[in-house]
Amino acid sequence: MTIWERLALPLTGLAAGLFGALSARRGKRVFHPYGVAYLATLTFLLEGQIDPRLRFAAGTRADGVVRFSRGLGLPQKMPDFLGLAIKLQDLAGPGRNQDFLLVTSGKGPIMQHLLMPARGFFRHHYSTVLPYRSASSNDLVLFGAKPSAGLQGLADATFDDIAAAAAAGLLEFDFLTAGLGTQWRIAGSLLVTNKIDQDAAEGLRFNPWNSHPSLIPAGPLNTWRKSSYEKSQNARSKP
Repeated sequence: MTIWERLALPLTGLAAGLFGALSARRGKRVFHPYGVAYLATLTFLLEGQIDPRLRFAAGTRADGVVRFSRGLGLPQKMPDFLGLAIKLQDLAGPGRNQDFLLVTSGKGPIMQHLLMPARGFFRHHYSTVLPYRSASSNDLVLFGAKPSAGLQGLADATFDDIAAAAAAGLLEFDFLTAGLGTQWRIAGSLLVTNKIDQDAAEGLRFNPWNSHPSLIPAGPLNTWRKSSYEKSQNARSKP
């Protein structure tokens, strides 16, 4: 744990309490309150692994779900911070899912860390924005996604366009990784297929700390996120 992460610890309770109160009042997520979810499969393409204990070797496949959402819940005609949350079953170990929470962001080494509002789900790159730290090498790494070439004509895609692309078998993203200060590189292919029931979609719970022990969310903001997400989710579960 870095000195900045240690300094953030005393404020985690305050941040968690705030997010819990806001979620209880709203009855939904504070951010990304409205969304739709689909089944998905991620196939890794890179032989080189971020950490030898991670199952990211070429040809490895992981099933899971993805959730598309609008960060502020604004009307679909307005730009918003669009979310692509990925939950991969058992990737963090038996019975342990791996979550990646992505948001529309920039393409280059600096822009990868910035939130970028977008009108449609297929217009921009997506990024975790905040990095992970490899436990074995101490290197920092980002994860991201970009719409595949088949989606380029649907830059301003709405939720309905997502459903149409999935039904046509065209809903696919390149899964990306980048080291600190480096360009994105394609690490896999994310194929999104069948829409899941909306009640089941609303029941999904994502947290960047749902992660393999070798892949640790890094930085003070990620320190706050762990308990804040948990408090928010518990508040939404109450009548």
